Amino acid sequence: MHMLSNKFSKFILVGGTATLTQFLVLFFLVEAGITTPVYASATGFAISSVLNYYMSYRFTFSATIPHRTALIRFYLMVGAGLIINTLSYKIFMITLSVHPLIVQIPTTLIVLVWNFSVSYLWTFKS
Repeated sequence: MHMLSNKFSKFILVGGTATLTQFLVLFFLVEAGITTPVYASATGFAISSVLNYYMSYRFTFSATIPHRTALIRFYLMVGAGLIINTLSYKIFMITLSVHPLIVQIPTTLIVLVWNFSVSYLWTFKS
């Protein structure tokens, strides 16, 4: 149980860094008027995933499987996470009348549960 707790703590740290990256991209793209909040959120998610992979592989899970295998698994997980993120975000944007950054909070929590579960059980496992 301690190992799971330790990995989850590292996952939160790495995920927090990636999430901050996503929020910054979202904020910049929306405030600069470059794109809609839904597309800005999806773009931020995709960009932060690159940072998330390298930190997860090395720091969180200390993976020993080849990068080729881990990277394919990671991006399958991220692809599903991107769909979950985008659909959740769209639903929350329709149902809640709040700032786009506020909408990203419950969306991020949903994706967090998905990503940790899949990462721990499959993505970085030998």
